[in-house]
Amino acid sequence: MLADVAGSFNAVSLYGHALGHALFYGRGAGQLPTASAVVADLVDVGLGVTALTFAQLSIFADQVRAAPLLPTQELMSRHYLRLTARDEPGVLAQVTRILGEKGSASRPFFSTKPTTARACRW
Repeated sequence: MLADVAGSFNAVSLYGHALGHALFYGRGAGQLPTASAVVADLVDVGLGVTALTFAQLSIFADQVRAAPLLPTQELMSRHYLRLTARDEPGVLAQVTRILGEKGSASRPFFSTKPTTARACRW
């Protein structure tokens, strides 16, 4: 698949234990800007100033200030919850009641057609 990447497109193929295979594909800078950056990197290597160039970028963890962190109580985030439940009146109401008691918003809900006569996915 990587061999089919053409023109100003770039692709990166990654594999991680938790992620599995992932392919990121999209437009890059294009032929001339990429060539210019590569030549600039080669000149830096030739002049022996690569370390200085990277130091000025401040991209390494030991060269940047730690990011400020919020206390856990102030964090808000979204979550995806997928349930398999009985297709009976009141089941969804019970789920939303329990989520509300735990301080979670429970909107929006989408349901799909039952996979069996007695089951429905929420």
